[in-house]
Amino acid sequence: MKMILSFSKDRYMKLLHCLVLVSFILGLSTTTQARQIVRGKYIVFENSAEALAWLRTEKPNLATNAISQTDLRYHTMKPLLATVWSAFQEMYPDRTADLPVPELVIVEGTGPDGATMNEPETGLLANYFYMTTASAAMSATGTAGLFAHELTHLLFPDFVPQYYQVNGDEPLGFLQQNDPTVQDTVQKWIALTEQVGPFLLPELNDLPVSFVYDGQLFDLMTYMIRTYGDTTLPACNASLQWRKDLILKGISFSDFTLILTPEDRVNLNRATKSFIESLNECLGGVSVPLVDIVVGLTKKPRVKVEAQLGGDANLFDSYPNVAKGLLALTRSKYGSMQKLVDQVDLTLLRIYSTEEVADDTSARILYHLGMMPNGIEETFLNAMTVYQPAAKEVCLKMLAANQIPGYGLLSDPHHSLCYRIYHVRKFAEWLHHQA
Repeated sequence: MKMILSFSKDRYMKLLHCLVLVSFILGLSTTTQARQIVRGKYIVFENSAEALAWLRTEKPNLATNAISQTDLRYHTMKPLLATVWSAFQEMYPDRTADLPVPELVIVEGTGPDGATMNEPETGLLANYFYMTTASAAMSATGTAGLFAHELTHLLFPDFVPQYYQVNGDEPLGFLQQNDPTVQDTVQKWIALTEQVGPFLLPELNDLPVSFVYDGQLFDLMTYMIRTYGDTTLPACNASLQWRKDLILKGISFSDFTLILTPEDRVNLNRATKSFIESLNECLGGVSVPLVDIVVGLTKKPRVKVEAQLGGDANLFDSYPNVAKGLLALTRSKYGSMQKLVDQVDLTLLRIYSTEEVADDTSARILYHLGMMPNGIEETFLNAMTVYQPAAKEVCLKMLAANQIPGYGLLSDPHHSLCYRIYHVRKFAEWLHHQA
């Protein structure tokens, strides 16, 4: 009896192990079917529902605004996306090999927008496309232009920007040779602006700013106030948002230049000085090594942080408190930016960026489909209509007068909207001449 029981238990355990193994394999199969990895870098979803589920994980706020998959707009947008994809397959077969038409997710949004995304944890690219309802309301050519632009980001993640200098004219970027000297200068400038912001303004009084992408020292300052500041003090509870808002009010969407009136400059000078007083009151008694602060903020290994900070840590730590250390470090970065400005005319430097190559490829795809090549400009014009109507009027007047719009921020790969309209129109003309 004991032998039978023992034998039965043994067989039972073996059977249980088999069932667990089968369940595991089936689980893997289900996962693989819903989420396949193609060519080692693309996540391919089984359907739009799976893409939306992934979006809920990666961008929950965005996914919350997704419209129903039964919405009639999908019946218009999906065939158009498939048409654009077929053009990519014909023109770039190596890039589209083994990839199906990307899944589409439409989200509510008053401004024109659309994007492909990657998975931060793995670096894999998701074979899907999200767009706003405002983009879905554009013309077929405009929407196709947006599709083609964003799909270029998906299919050409290995694009290498080209750096060059202009001399009076604005040549097509893809025809320019990379200039290592320009590249070195631009990359130094971008590294500095990523730390303190892109504006050299004495009225900032050595405060870092946040614009487009949060500046590293701006983030550091915010973290220090929230972590080390005494929250019972009004100075520590003061909002930091005012500086960003004040500067953004002076930004022109037509060319991203900063337009500050004399009154604006007086107000900015007064506001920054007032904030520095609050900052000193909040953090004046706090003395913490910069390495410790950055480790706490970024969660990066201490050895890596020490290597990245280098002499910045010594400069920061040489001051009696973190408020003065921050201002000194920011002042140092602004000083390095000023040296570059004194050495080179930065307004003549250019980057043929990921955004420009996406605009150009969009034009190629639309031209291949027999559409107006500059369809992507509808997205840019609509963006100005929604966010800054006056900028649209300025832009259209400049284009009508055959004037070259301002390039925008050298540190932003998107450049200015008006410049990109000018650029894609010029590229469309080049395509027609090549035919």
